Amino acid sequence: MRGCSLKKQRRNDIVAEAVSNVFKPDKINYELLGNGCPHIHWHLYPRLKRDTPIINSVYQLPNSALFDESTRPSDEVRKDYINRIKNEIERLLAL
Repeated sequence: MRGCSLKKQRRNDIVAEAVSNVFKPDKINYELLGNGCPHIHWHLYPRLKRDTPIINSVYQLPNSALFDESTRPSDEVRKDYINRIKNEIERLLAL
């Protein structure tokens, strides 16, 4: 696949490890896409046991649940997540 080098895969591995270290999920779902954009890109979904009413892809949820604003983290919490992930990536790269 054009543009999918081992170097890029290593970056994905580091990001996934950082997300795992920050959120402590039970597992991570990986999704590789490229049909809607002119490049391939990854989505990482940290998952917790019973985080959805059914054990399946998050896309199986109704849109009312998937886009429920009451479950969206506040801007302050999202900024904290971003900083924690960035710091963890920097820590992992320094190893």
